[in-house]
Amino acid sequence: MREGTGLRLQCPPVILFRALAPCIAAVMALMLALFFGCAPSGAVKQGSPRLMSAQIAAAGDGTEAGQRVELRLQFSAELAEGALDAALGDLVITLNGKELDREALAVALGLEGGNATALLLTITPAEGAGGPASAHYFALYDGALKVSARADDGALPHLLSAKDPSACAQLPEAIEAQVPSGLRIETQGGSKGSPADGTRASCTFRVTNAPNIRVMAFVELSPGGERIKLHNHEFSNYSEDAPDGFTALLAQEAVTLLGEEYLVEQSGDTIVITHDRPVEGEVLAPRVIEGVKGDG
Repeated sequence: MREGTGLRLQCPPVILFRALAPCIAAVMALMLALFFGCAPSGAVKQGSPRLMSAQIAAAGDGTEAGQRVELRLQFSAELAEGALDAALGDLVITLNGKELDREALAVALGLEGGNATALLLTITPAEGAGGPASAHYFALYDGALKVSARADDGALPHLLSAKDPSACAQLPEAIEAQVPSGLRIETQGGSKGSPADGTRASCTFRVTNAPNIRVMAFVELSPGGERIKLHNHEFSNYSEDAPDGFTALLAQEAVTLLGEEYLVEQSGDTIVITHDRPVEGEVLAPRVIEGVKGDG
């Protein structure tokens, strides 16, 4: 007498694989998307969000970790936030003509809170960037930041429209900007050069805020004229006595640039620059050079 009267169903391996193949494919696709950054992409269409304007800002607290640069990109329509990590790969970001040093600089994309038309590109110290111990600083040097689309037509395939997932955003032209150092000056007065009455061009200005970002600061002394370039690598040196300490450095650099033709006097946070002879119509109007190219 044979034991066991239950019915056993056997499924051959080939049949089982065929039955599970769609599920396996779906799981594999999901794993690829997670591990290799695969994401939905779109194309430039008539309703694609297009860049309207750009602004750049920076801030720091005098520490390596406390530095931050933010480029705000305003688009013409709302953006979807689902594929922002992949969208970072659609951009070419260079600093002083070279790709960013990702061991020192961390870059991220995000939407501005409550405003889905504004994309924020932030640059902060990368993990481990902190000076001699790692041989990597959050150092922006000349601070010439350029952001452009990797595609020739300006398409950003992974930066999608919130209303039409098949449409992507477009960055038609490269954005060029001078990263703000945090340096702020305030003009107190001055005089225009006039040989007729013997008046020499002069200006008086105060340093109201010393740089707080590790980047060069540029001060233009007259419209389209000479520019003082200030090395601010060791920004922390000016935290205790800023802005007076930085004003002294600025005055020294002005003397080096202008030579004996101009008299440069510094007292506390104030600098007075005077030409040694009257020049018709000469105006000294110092200003800090920063911001997005074309903003003036």
